Amino acid sequence: MDRRSFLKNTFLIASMPGLATEFVTETEAAKIKRFGVQLYTVRSEMAKDVENTLATVARFGYKEVEFAGYFDKTPQEIKTLLKKYKLTAPAVHIPHTAVEKGDIAKEIEAAQIIGHKYLILPWLPSENLKLSDWKRWTDRINAVAEKCKNAGLKFAYHNHDFEFKSVDNFIPYDLLLNNTDPSLVGFELDLFWITKAGKDPISYFKKYAGRFPACHVKDMDDKGQMVAVGKGKINFGHIFQHAKIAGIKHFFVEHDNPQDPFASIQESAQHLKKLSF
Repeated sequence: MDRRSFLKNTFLIASMPGLATEFVTETEAAKIKRFGVQLYTVRSEMAKDVENTLATVARFGYKEVEFAGYFDKTPQEIKTLLKKYKLTAPAVHIPHTAVEKGDIAKEIEAAQIIGHKYLILPWLPSENLKLSDWKRWTDRINAVAEKCKNAGLKFAYHNHDFEFKSVDNFIPYDLLLNNTDPSLVGFELDLFWITKAGKDPISYFKKYAGRFPACHVKDMDDKGQMVAVGKGKINFGHIFQHAKIAGIKHFFVEHDNPQDPFASIQESAQHLKKLSF
């Protein structure tokens, strides 16, 4: 394909309604245009110096961040720092206690100041929940998601692996997907934990198309341990070929307990910059 034809086709493709702006096309391969990092990965550095951490994240090539606490900074201070380093913060993980109580007024107020689009429930306080417990959490999630909608925000649930273990002949993750309002509740699929559980993310993308506005990009080695993205066995290229049907708009790198947080996210960023699919 010559340059003129390539540019013409690129313009036509970019003009198509509904095309995910998170991707750019180079010849026939797609690449992630914007990727982010869950700041829980660098929480030790955030505790030392929030501004330096955000500056370093931006220097490594990240365009988005996902918060897990503001480390004594006010929402306005966070907003100012994000603008300074040309970062956006589409999502924030909020305390499970706020969802449990149904009181997310403080989280909504902060989100509206900072510019978050999604409030995300990152975990549940117990892995040994009964079916009745899961149903109660489903009701809570629906109720909180309605409050988010009324505030111009969206709500999502982030998984670990225990949601894929059968409880009374139900898979809790499927229960959440089937019993939450699709117009209100999205899912942030953690690609490490679903792989750890022995499940196929692509099958979920196809069955529940459009329900996954975000994902956590976390890699796994042959021993089942977390490693920097690109150092493990998860085939992200193959998974991301299905990102459009999944509805993924945000790709957040995460590592729960890296030995060197900055080295980990830098290595992951370098891999994602090169990744094509």
